[in-house]
This record gives sequence, structure tokens and C-alpha cells, in this order.
Amino acid sequence: MYGEVFVNGVKSPLPYGSYGYVDRDDVLIESLTVREMLYYSALLQLPGVFSSKKSFVEDAIAAMSLGDYADKLIGGHCFTKRLPTGERRRVSIARELVMRPHVLFIDEPLYHLDSVSALLLMVTLKKLASTGCTVIFTMYQSSTEVFGLFDRICLLSNGNTLFFGETLACLQHFSNAGFPCPIMQSPSDHFLRAINTDFDR
Repeated sequence: MYGEVFVNGVKSPLPYGSYGYVDRDDVLIESLTVREMLYYSALLQLPGVFSSKKSFVEDAIAAMSLGDYADKLIGGHCFTKRLPTGERRRVSIARELVMRPHVLFIDEPLYHLDSVSALLLMVTLKKLASTGCTVIFTMYQSSTEVFGLFDRICLLSNGNTLFFGETLACLQHFSNAGFPCPIMQSPSDHFLRAINTDFDR
């Protein structure tokens, strides 16, 4: 495999630390607090002195709106209390943010989240993207409110790219193709129905 990588229109070699990846399943150390978890990640991944690493951790906590949970135990199977699913997802993302990546890949950021938690997380990611970090993630469907926060979308079917471009242009693209999005229907649900003909069999 070969090719060139461009970030925000600029050719980039993507050296170590310039990109981050967040898996769909949260893998966190349950016996640590949120701040301790991020410190641990920073110590393992970042070069330099501890003071600068602490600064990066605090920045990540602020970026993911985890201030109220920073000193709470992550918890899990062996503990009576555990962080809510939405906050655990934020910790997983913050763990990558301590690296200060230029590009952040997230696999299904809204996995297992209720509609309110999903919207709040997407608003946070939108703010993160506004700081210059390119956020790329996979998603199977979303609410209309969440969909409205996307800048660009890429629709895939059977490994083929059906559309890649600005979100509003996608709505027009489907309308021009004879598949206008019905009123009161989520655009993501409409796109899924339009591109997956197996649903109608």
C-alpha cells in the first residue's frame, strides 16, 4: 500500500503522536480515578518532564468536559460504583488527547449511549474539531440533532463510497437522485434505507 496523506489540505507524514485512535469498547483501569488514568497514559506515551505531562492531562480533562469527574473512580465489575457510560467514553477519548493529536480516529463514539449523552458528546467533539483537531469517526446511525453537527460525511455500501462531501450537500445529492429525505425522518435513517436495499427484501 502506498500513497500520500493530507491533513487539512497539507501533505503530512503523520509521525508518531500526531494521530490517535479510540476503539469502540472502553478499556480502562477500573481502580484508578479519571485523572490518574490520564496521568498513567501520559507517562507511558509522552516524552519530556512530568510537569508538562500534567498540563496535557488537565487540558484533556477540560477538552472532554470531565472536570466534575476528574477525581472519581472509574469503577467497574469489582466496584459498587462506576462512571456512567457517557463519561467512560469521554475518558477513552481524553486518553488519546493527552498526545495532542492532529487527527483523531474514533470507532463508533456513540456506542451504547442514550440520545442525550450522544448529543452532549458530539457537541464536545464539535468543539474539539473547532480547535484544529480533525475528528474522523464511524457511525451506523444518528439522531437529526447529532447529524446536524457533522461537517462532512462519507457513506459506504458494500465497501464502495456512495457519497463524500459536506453534510448539506448529501441531502441534496439524494434528493437529486430521486430519494428526498421525508419530513420528520432522521437523515441518517433515510440514507441507511436508501443504500441498503436488503431492507426491502
